[in-house]
Amino acid sequence: MTKKIKIVHILNGDNFLKFVHPTFDLAEFDNKYLKLDLKNEETTSSNQSWDLIVPISETGKNKALELINSADLVIHYFLDYTKSELILKSNPEVKHYWYFFGADVYQQINVFRKNLYGKETKKFMFWKWNLRFRNKLRWFKYKIIQRKASPEEMFKKSLKRIENTLWYIPEEINFISKQIELPKFEYFKYFNFKQVVPFDSPSVKCEELNIFVGNSSTIENNHLDVLAGLKRVSDYNFNLGITLAYGDKDKYLNKVKKEFKKTFKERCTFFETFVSLDEYNQRMNNYPVAIMFHFRQQALGNIIYMVANGTKMYLSHNNIVYLWLKNAGVRVGCFETEFENDCKNDNLMLSKEVQLENYNAIKLLLSKATNFLNKIND
Repeated sequence: MTKKIKIVHILNGDNFLKFVHPTFDLAEFDNKYLKLDLKNEETTSSNQSWDLIVPISETGKNKALELINSADLVIHYFLDYTKSELILKSNPEVKHYWYFFGADVYQQINVFRKNLYGKETKKFMFWKWNLRFRNKLRWFKYKIIQRKASPEEMFKKSLKRIENTLWYIPEEINFISKQIELPKFEYFKYFNFKQVVPFDSPSVKCEELNIFVGNSSTIENNHLDVLAGLKRVSDYNFNLGITLAYGDKDKYLNKVKKEFKKTFKERCTFFETFVSLDEYNQRMNNYPVAIMFHFRQQALGNIIYMVANGTKMYLSHNNIVYLWLKNAGVRVGCFETEFENDCKNDNLMLSKEVQLENYNAIKLLLSKATNFLNKIND
């Protein structure tokens, strides 16, 4: 009998587990699922979904290392400080793979962080020292107070132990590789098209001109720059939906609400509480137009779902997702250069024909075959 390949999957939460499970549920794999519990400081446990749940403590990390060192290979979903530590402390014969998310690079590598903000957002940050100097504050915390390697140093060290970077947007890997050296790219996604687009045709409602703005209250949404663009067309008849359910909760969130209300008053709806994925998707069905003004890959699941569902998506030309979608033949708009004219020319919403074209383009884009599972089975 052929020995099964033991794979340890390390994740920080439950959100993506339902996608990972069926992808790796193959006879030749012995899968173990390890959850790093960021909210728990003491208890080690397990349940039906997780083989091991450990706190981010020395005891927890030692327990995690025992499982890691028993594996043939380990897949790290989002490469944060703790996973980097585990990689560097693991036995040298264990093979490590990194499933790229985006924030693991953009939030830990300083050369990228400085290019994430628009003009109006930078003005706000200038007066908020905790935002303006957070890179230096983080460095001070690790290097001076804790006397540890900084997140950037730890991240770069761990990359040397990783076999492959796993991701499905080659344009993004090429972009990042111009700044830092990454492990060899291997095309792979842990989900299939139907898992993220669970419908057979676009169904967004186009009776009213509702515009969805951003995916969270993180400052990387550049809400204040979006507002500057919207003000130029504020006389036109549209409503705004702004999601602020997680992210920067204090001064930034309050600033966003205050400034949007000042111009658009009752035309603004703010969503500040968490809802289920089904409820969230139902909400997005009411928005035939969306603006995601991140300067990096962010809100990717939202973007894919909404574009496939018929929403006209406006992105920044600074966002590599814009290039990826354009290269795939998806009709997306550039917020900086197209939104204002489209609004004035009554061209914000997509025709039924273009909606269907986008649906099929997304389906083709996410149906590309991957050879990664065969590779690790050789």
